[in-house]
Amino acid sequence: SDGDSFSTPYYKIKPKYPKAALISGIEGWILLQIDILETGEVENVRVIDCENRNMFATEARRAVEKWKYRPPLGPDGQPMRKDNHQVRVDFKLSDN
Repeated sequence: SDGDSFSTPYYKIKPKYPKAALISGIEGWILLQIDILETGEVENVRVIDCENRNMFATEARRAVEKWKYRPPLGPDGQPMRKDNHQVRVDFKLSDN
């Protein structure tokens, strides 16, 4: 739906693959919940589900905190904040 075009960040950096995980051949994912501000910036990043959290949570959060979104527009055409947006960050060895 059009209302969802904001849900893809226009500026996105890939999280660093933690060296210990690379060496050990470990993959995982982190599901984050974030708040997107009217400016498109991200705040209040929290982990809500994960696989191998202690390996990947720090790098996932560090990356997502820098992402930028086009915030959704309200009925008045002004940008609105969007709370509790979910983002999943996958760490796959084949991508690296």
